[in-house]
Amino acid sequence: MTPRRNDPCPCGSGRKHKLCCGRSAVSDALPPEAVRLGSLMRQATRELQRFSARTVGPQGLAAAWQVYWQARPEEVAGMTPDDVADELESSPHTELFLTWFLLMWADERGEERAGYPRTDTIVARYLQGDARRASAAMRAFLEAWRHEPISVFEVREVRPGHGSLLRDLILDRNEFVHDIASSNKLARWDVTLAQLVGTDDCRILGTIAPYVVRRDKMAELKRVVQRIRRRQLRRPPDLLPFALDLIGAYHAIDPGAPAPAPQLSNTDGDPLEMTTSTFRVAKGEAPAVLARLAELFPDDGPDGDDGEPAAAGGNEFRWVREEGRGPLASSTLLGTLRLDGDRLTLECNSRARDARLRSRIEGELGPRVRHVGTKVEEVDVARLRRGASLRSVVGGKPAPAGERMPPELAAFQRQVMGQAIRDWADKPVPALGGKTPRQAARTKKGLVEVAELIKGWESMLGHNMGPDAHRADFDALRRDLGVGLD
Repeated sequence: MTPRRNDPCPCGSGRKHKLCCGRSAVSDALPPEAVRLGSLMRQATRELQRFSARTVGPQGLAAAWQVYWQARPEEVAGMTPDDVADELESSPHTELFLTWFLLMWADERGEERAGYPRTDTIVARYLQGDARRASAAMRAFLEAWRHEPISVFEVREVRPGHGSLLRDLILDRNEFVHDIASSNKLARWDVTLAQLVGTDDCRILGTIAPYVVRRDKMAELKRVVQRIRRRQLRRPPDLLPFALDLIGAYHAIDPGAPAPAPQLSNTDGDPLEMTTSTFRVAKGEAPAVLARLAELFPDDGPDGDDGEPAAAGGNEFRWVREEGRGPLASSTLLGTLRLDGDRLTLECNSRARDARLRSRIEGELGPRVRHVGTKVEEVDVARLRRGASLRSVVGGKPAPAGERMPPELAAFQRQVMGQAIRDWADKPVPALGGKTPRQAARTKKGLVEVAELIKGWESMLGHNMGPDAHRADFDALRRDLGVGLD
């Protein structure tokens, strides 16, 4: 039942709903139980931070920060408690660190691992003392929260604005987590550290690492995951002793390091670069040039507004390549030509296509035209994210606010990448030792390597082109190669 504005807030804060969770816009996108859990977690975090300031103080916080970075001690060498406090104001690791610090760290480290969840953590000591003044809902939440481990999760589905389906790679469980912020940042097949909390029917994020793990840098994290899996853990609290092992492996691979800039290629495999070649037409030769272009590209244009061949005077042409026959026939746009007065302009999406088209024009038109110059602009692929205009990401130009990719360019983008995905199965891949994915997939080891490469590629496109980008193409590729999801 949805509470009314003046009802007590279901989170247990004691405040009216309209003054607590009810004034949050997320309540419309999240189920009421997720809103209640989120409010409880925020309150619990504030209470535990105040408690830790009184009990372990800045010295304890600084000591925990040193332990948290034990895999990369150079990050914290020589830091004073004041330095740590300043660092936590801006560090991307603050959220993950605070969850570990408040729920799992203890200033006395003599307790055996078998005693988890520990009874000397900040949250345990709070529950033994100050929590007597907290609401029953808060005490129940804290007790449940301290039993939840940090684990390694793989994103299986993303519902932007709602949440994500995560696969725990250690405990082998799938859970849907209700969280708006992460659902707008994650992509399918991302891998990261996280902690979930809640009930069997509703889970939210307790914390999440600041960066996803690049699949080409996962070796150390995989080794730790496999070592823990061999223990055949069954219950989430059984994983609590290994929080630092996972955090250390995460830090060791430096997931915050910038990834190589993603590259796009056209259907010929050429790097995607926007080229514009300009020709000057000799005086009085424009009519002859126009007529010759119409002969050279008779099926490609020029087109009128109604899609039919344009009337005399049309000056735009398309250079296309026809592929297949009958119902399987298709065409690929290779470039465009436009004649404006005494200027002929050729536009292509790679240097190689530009060179071919220029050579053809010079051979066919001879002295009627003279090449003036060619401009080449790289495409900032990262800014194609979620439909940004292709034109706006050429040459580092800022995209106008709210600009979306025109339908024809979106179709072109889908065609280019879809063809690249389909062709990939039979192209040699350096990461597979020069074998094609189809050849590599014939062995068990190769099949695993191919599966990882596909996941990494799909994840990258999910970040650069939006959720579920080319999902159908990748699923078809998996079926073609006999690659499963696990």
